[in-house]
Amino acid sequence: HLSVAKQVASAIWRIRPEDVTDEHRSKIKTFVFGIIYGMSDEGIVARTGCTLREAQMIRQAVMGAFNKLDAWIRQMIRAAHRQGGAYTWWDGAPQFRFRPLPALGDQDNGKRKHAENGAYNGPVQGTANEFCLQSLIAKDEWLAVSRFPARLVLTVHDSIMAEVREDVVAEYIGESRRLM
Repeated sequence: HLSVAKQVASAIWRIRPEDVTDEHRSKIKTFVFGIIYGMSDEGIVARTGCTLREAQMIRQAVMGAFNKLDAWIRQMIRAAHRQGGAYTWWDGAPQFRFRPLPALGDQDNGKRKHAENGAYNGPVQGTANEFCLQSLIAKDEWLAVSRFPARLVLTVHDSIMAEVREDVVAEYIGESRRLM
């Protein structure tokens, strides 16, 4: 997020990249996640306390700096309109789970926009969940076979929490990274 803030600093705040502060980074972080999760500029204003003009400038700068992301979002919205929903991705292609988005054809702009947000948010969050579940299976099998002194506790979004004996935490982290 710091890297993104530095990339867009001169366009948004008229400052040099090296003058970016934690506050700038925090706004960009909120905005990038907001874009991915379909948040409006008004929603960003409410979350960060920036002005609507600043939110609009951030969106333009971020989407300009990451034009492939903007093109991908538009592609996902078009595909969802054709298919009536969105797929999670697996093995490099949209093919796994299907999320119907019936409001894509709604006359109400708010309902339609919300469904369009789901057209790209669903593949992002849903695919993260698919990878998390696959990792959970692999970790569970590893723990069972190796009798490693740890136990899986729960998942939170795209993270897996575990209880691990303190003297083997580093080993657990290494194996977790490999499995995930």
